[in-house]
Amino acid sequence: MATNYTFILFPTKSPDIKTIYEIVTNGSQVIHRKSLGIRILEKNWDKIKKRVKQKEPNSNEINKTLREKEQKFQFENPKSTKLNTDESCALQYMEKELERGYQDGTKKVSTYNKYKTVLSTLRKVVIERFGTKYLPFSKLRDLNTIREITIGLKRGYGKSGKPKSPTVIFNYLSILKSFIDHWNKFSGTQSPVNTTSFFNFTQRTQVKKLAPSISRDQIKELEEYVPIKRRKRCYTSQNLAKDIFLFQYYSAGIRLIDAVTLTNSMIMVDKLIIPIRKTSDVLSVPFYFPMIQVLKDYFPDQYDQAINDVKLGNVILDARSIQQLFRIDGIDFQNLNLELLTDVIKQVANQQSHYELTTYLKDTQNRLEDQIIRYFFKLVKDLPTQFLFPMLNYDDFKDSLENGKDFSQEQEYQIHRARTRHNSALKRVSETMGIPTLTGHVPRHTLANHMAYSGNSEEEIRQVLGHSNIRTTKIYLRERHGFSGSYGIMKRFHEEKK
Repeated sequence: MATNYTFILFPTKSPDIKTIYEIVTNGSQVIHRKSLGIRILEKNWDKIKKRVKQKEPNSNEINKTLREKEQKFQFENPKSTKLNTDESCALQYMEKELERGYQDGTKKVSTYNKYKTVLSTLRKVVIERFGTKYLPFSKLRDLNTIREITIGLKRGYGKSGKPKSPTVIFNYLSILKSFIDHWNKFSGTQSPVNTTSFFNFTQRTQVKKLAPSISRDQIKELEEYVPIKRRKRCYTSQNLAKDIFLFQYYSAGIRLIDAVTLTNSMIMVDKLIIPIRKTSDVLSVPFYFPMIQVLKDYFPDQYDQAINDVKLGNVILDARSIQQLFRIDGIDFQNLNLELLTDVIKQVANQQSHYELTTYLKDTQNRLEDQIIRYFFKLVKDLPTQFLFPMLNYDDFKDSLENGKDFSQEQEYQIHRARTRHNSALKRVSETMGIPTLTGHVPRHTLANHMAYSGNSEEEIRQVLGHSNIRTTKIYLRERHGFSGSYGIMKRFHEEKK
């Protein structure tokens, strides 16, 4: 049964004068009653609204006191009150709905933690700008309140103390707006809060930043990057960060969380089936030979076995390719492994007369690499279930992964710490290489960028990145390529002029 907080009048020695009491009830049982020391004329009391009428002297001050008393009780007793009145605290309502979403599983732990940070910041803003812990829904109808909240959000409340960017302020207000819209819909209020005014004081025109991305040449440089061996721990962390970065790029630009929680049980015959934690969907990614180059340090025995055991004799070749191979004398193609075949290609490529043969040899090399990578991933799949990258401890995540559960707060915290370490290592890599700062999300933007310049459509890029809505893909591309289609249209225009 819900606890109720209200006000009632008690008699005094004078028949027309009453004293206002606060009273807390649980059903029909009174569990608290206390005089507020406020005396009024009984005829000036509104029994329905539980407020003093304007005829009473100092009515505004008295009603303000009563309103603050209600807000304080609601703030301190969130589980026992219904937060559906205009004078209820919007931040308390936000917290209650957030907790409910977390408990019933409609809010993921990562979203829950992000919204808790937003809520904490909003509370600091309200205390600083209004001198109170409470933010009534009725107050949000005042444009000046929205202005003060926007100004307060510009301040930095984190460890760095840096002011928040317009984008961050917009995101914070958007999250607040979503909860107020929820209250408008389900509270039964006759006067909903106009949430479209929440963005009246945010900066609308900003200098567009290019989405973080690196070039194809820088990808090649990164593939060849070797950290300086000054400190073993630093060397290891940079190598791991570089390998995960490249694997993300090769694997359809998967998010960092999906890369570090990828297990060998997700390996199929010729592809990886990667669960996307953010959308609860799955992504099918074909094997690509550079993948095993970044995994070889973590599965060295399987790598050596695949490289040495798979010979050219295991590869099915067409008659024309076999005919071309027999043009080279003194080579046992049946027992040729990848290393020896690579040497043969180098020798033949130096002879200009063997251009056609070189082409066939490179095609044969691709087929051999395809067999090697399939065999390598089969060997890795046969191992006990484990993460492909040693960023996290599989046993700590075993229950969630094997039973399809959302990650717990402790698991999300471990991922957060892993992400922090990963980005720190990538920052050192980018500083050493002299390229733009790398993060765990750069492979995703980089792949989108490269695919766009290669002529892939927005829908194709959306499918590869696993976006649930093409609007997200358009944002990715517009940040770097301008409005949709402009690049392709102008390119065709200039080619027609030649």
